Amino acid sequence: MDSGDASRYSAGVEDYYESLLSTTDAELLKRAWRNEKAAPEILQYETALVQLAREQIQLMIENYAFHIQKNADLWNCISKQEEKFAERCIHDMEQHLDQSILSKLPHGFKSHLKQSSLSLADDMGKLADLKQSSLSLADDMELKEFLESQINSYALIRSILK
Repeated sequence: MDSGDASRYSAGVEDYYESLLSTTDAELLKRAWRNEKAAPEILQYETALVQLAREQIQLMIENYAFHIQKNADLWNCISKQEEKFAERCIHDMEQHLDQSILSKLPHGFKSHLKQSSLSLADDMGKLADLKQSSLSLADDMELKEFLESQINSYALIRSILK
């Protein structure tokens, strides 16, 4: 291979990686799906891509588990496996809140769904329009910012509990 071929090859590799980095996760999943449908043979399993999508979905379920469980339309949108995951998240969060915080509060403030016993509606937790934007896969920059915010909030909670 002469130097011209090598420089064209390295430029091609750089272009490929730049296009890959600028592509959203949803586009990568669509591309993998189209390639699989069009291929005459079984293609290599996209482990990293599928795992990333799965982790993003699990993170959304973790963050909005109480809201998803209360909303019948959203609950019907998730799979049986996701329902089990959401139920485990809810159970674990309830147990954690009871053991770490709620057991130490006065009687009227021991709910994980309401700020006080006087609240008429469930006013604790995150609410989101999960049918719209939240269930779409985030691109890498959005995901990075989101994960950093989650890490920061968990660090704050850990420092308070210590």
